[in-house]
Amino acid sequence: MTPLKEPGKQDLSFSTNPPRGAVAATARPAKHNQYSVKPDDGVAIAGKIAGESIDLPLPEKAPINKRASRHYPPLSKTEQVIVQLLPLKEPVESRKINEGGSSVVKKVSDGQQTIAVKLLKDKAVSIERRLIQQKNGEISGLNIPDHPNIVKTLAVLVRREAKNEYRLIQHGDPDFSLALYRPLACVLEYVDAIDLCESLVNKKVQPGLDLAVDIGRKICAALMCIHGQNLVYRDIKPENILYAPPKAPGEESMVKLTDMGLTKHLKKNDYTRTLCGTVDYAAPEVFSESKYNHTVDAWSLGVLLFVVSTGIRLYNSKDESKVYKEIIRFNGKNEAQKRLYMLSRFRFFHPELLNIMLSLFRKPRQRMALSEAKAALDQLAGSKQ
Repeated sequence: MTPLKEPGKQDLSFSTNPPRGAVAATARPAKHNQYSVKPDDGVAIAGKIAGESIDLPLPEKAPINKRASRHYPPLSKTEQVIVQLLPLKEPVESRKINEGGSSVVKKVSDGQQTIAVKLLKDKAVSIERRLIQQKNGEISGLNIPDHPNIVKTLAVLVRREAKNEYRLIQHGDPDFSLALYRPLACVLEYVDAIDLCESLVNKKVQPGLDLAVDIGRKICAALMCIHGQNLVYRDIKPENILYAPPKAPGEESMVKLTDMGLTKHLKKNDYTRTLCGTVDYAAPEVFSESKYNHTVDAWSLGVLLFVVSTGIRLYNSKDESKVYKEIIRFNGKNEAQKRLYMLSRFRFFHPELLNIMLSLFRKPRQRMALSEAKAALDQLAGSKQ
């Protein structure tokens, strides 16, 4: 489970993990159909292009990016493999843009193509790595259709330990057993924006009805797309949303859901019991050892709407164990009691937005569907114009 960030004296409190995938898609898909990489003294990359085998020697002692090396640390071997397999042209610059408990995200660019590389940490005990090996997580992201509100997963780099081979898995690659491979990194589209949590904490954007409706409508659309692929997201929070305000009056803001690390295949009538996510945003059934399905994303959306509209947390406690108890107590209240509790936390809700949130905080079978939530938010947006 992602731990809670202790906010100190601040009203805002979010998870310690910043978005583990940040990233206007400029990277074009590789033309290689199959890849096999065997590094020894250098890195030899064998691929098939139009049926021909090629070998591209890359001595380790010669840095890929001589110009960038004066300003940035040398590329890691994992980054070198990704650069050669995509391929990117020299010189290549790599710069860290984010870091979480189980991954580091770097911006990698050759001046023409720019991508984000999410490097999974070796020593971290990561549910994300296990999910990838089970063909969930970022592997699932490869099959999500292009969507304006979702950061695209371009590829996943895995390594076969026994043969010391690397493979870059992309959309449409033939099926094979991931049990033989160790996931190393995810290649994501790069988005020039910061996460919503940072925007709120640093007051680069003001919480309120307008922001909540804008974010809510677009995250609903993203989740509907994800659910349409028989996937459940399970980690909605401001840290996993990239946001850029409108550049001019009348233009749309940029809102993208990122980090498919906890995404899991789940058909419409199936259930799962995996304990994961971020405590403040998790539905009560996630950590109460009950089975759950896609409706957990609707509950998390309700918490997100509360936070983005008020700028404060839904629950009082800052201690994680106490938050669990608060969520259980809140879930046990009837709708009138929940309304009073929310108004005690923040008194100035638009009545329609309050009704939407309350509908998302119902028991799983009575919980408002995402399509209904989006329609209600669309109507609220239209009434404000």
